[in-house]
Amino acid sequence: MSISGNEFMLSHFFKDVSSMKPDERRFSPWVKKFGISWRLGAKRNNQNLSVFSFCSPPKQDNPWAIDTEFKLEVLSSKGKAKNDNFIHTFITNYGYGNPSFLSWDKLEKEYLVDDSFQLLAYVKIKKATGIQKKKLKDFSSLHRNHTDGVLIVEGEKFHISKGFLAKVSPYFRQLFYGNHLDADKEENELHGISSKEFQNFLEEIHGKDVIDEETVLGILKLARKFDLETSIIKCVEFLIEESEKTYKEKLAIAAEYQLVALRNHCIMRLDTKEAISAAMPTDVRDMDPTAAKLLLQKLVCIK
Repeated sequence: MSISGNEFMLSHFFKDVSSMKPDERRFSPWVKKFGISWRLGAKRNNQNLSVFSFCSPPKQDNPWAIDTEFKLEVLSSKGKAKNDNFIHTFITNYGYGNPSFLSWDKLEKEYLVDDSFQLLAYVKIKKATGIQKKKLKDFSSLHRNHTDGVLIVEGEKFHISKGFLAKVSPYFRQLFYGNHLDADKEENELHGISSKEFQNFLEEIHGKDVIDEETVLGILKLARKFDLETSIIKCVEFLIEESEKTYKEKLAIAAEYQLVALRNHCIMRLDTKEAISAAMPTDVRDMDPTAAKLLLQKLVCIK
């Protein structure tokens, strides 16, 4: 199955709502998703509640655009949800949403709990252009006393320390110091991987905080390919503790990369028939057999 890596959720509680004055705006803190900062906004607009989503990429020299689909939702005290769906291309830091999302009177009567309401945004990034991620570590040039080899990926040269890579990876130990003709080559080309993912991978093993929703699958793939257990563990920890991917997506990742800890975490957290059904593919044969068996057993035991 395809694993979506471009969807996320934002959530914020707006408190002391009764004290909001006409035209007053309030905002959630900025949160970084896929290298882009996002936040939610609310405004008392005459007799209505206005709600918005904002995004702000890192400073760019060129024009940028982010094509999105998103839903803004407010939950009532009785569990009722008011939501609106949007299709919008962000080209500035200005927010987008509905200036007349909900009447202020209805907000106060039906949606406030302890003078607060929760605003959620479910965002899907369809396309982002003109946004360049800042590299956390430069591998593009020779650093005297620190680099002694070059790895070429998709035509891009990465200057690296052979000794360091050989120390952390059996794959590179064999590549640089194994008993074969290419072991003494100054430059080696790696095939079947992307230069962007390799940049992220090198940053991670050099101690940079680079694992997020956008990078985790690429880093995990290369960590498995190059046999770096420490990086695999970090990716699994992110998927368990921070990732907003669905359990269905996480189970597919666990199956693809043989991540028992991630699989067991998902199965343990799925404790209702509805949650288990949502985590399983239409055809159970498309699922990891062990995970499918455990979930079906759990499904039988739920009354």
